[in-house]
Amino acid sequence: MAETPNRVLVVDDEFAQRKLLSTYLHRESFHVIEASSYIEAIDAFERQGADIAIIDVMMSGSDGFELVKAIRARSEIPIIMLTARGEEAAKITGLELGADDYVVKPYSTPEVISRIRAQLRRSQGFRVQTTEVTFSGIRLNRAARRCYVGGEEVDLSRREFDLLWVMATNPGKVYSRESLLLAGWGTTYMVEKTVDVHVASLRKKIGDDLKIKSLRGIGYRLDP
Repeated sequence: MAETPNRVLVVDDEFAQRKLLSTYLHRESFHVIEASSYIEAIDAFERQGADIAIIDVMMSGSDGFELVKAIRARSEIPIIMLTARGEEAAKITGLELGADDYVVKPYSTPEVISRIRAQLRRSQGFRVQTTEVTFSGIRLNRAARRCYVGGEEVDLSRREFDLLWVMATNPGKVYSRESLLLAGWGTTYMVEKTVDVHVASLRKKIGDDLKIKSLRGIGYRLDP
């Protein structure tokens, strides 16, 4: 029985760019769903679904950031943003809204496809795991993607859970920010401060039970 191709939602209001990327994706045996606006993208996503979304965040007449938020509210699929060169603030905003990675325009199409494959491997790997980790009164269930502290559930974002899971499965190990980006986001092509923001949020949500030690100039270590 043939394997079902991964569905890629490509959202870009530039026809030529969208078609170029779609053509390459078809050649790589992906099932491509095209959209040129927020409305088209949401309609397509709700009718057909998708395994990953590629979104141009600076489309004319519509807001790619709102689309990132809307898809993230509906699904945990990976989201890769397309941004113009130098749009550092846009990259940070998109990542904070729930995007997983970004690619700068003008981009190399093979690079985009490589990023897509990396994100799919990562997300599909998370879906098949069923293990649990317990430490210092904290319990993580990877299958359900839930965190419990003293028996009470703590609501963690997708990335907060991913980062905590990585450190919890290797307590005492020192992680650089770059390695945490790679483990949590599947890429190192983003601002390392993103890791600091997520660690600070974890500390605030979980409290004193979470012993994540900051190592200046190096990274972080979880001490259960």
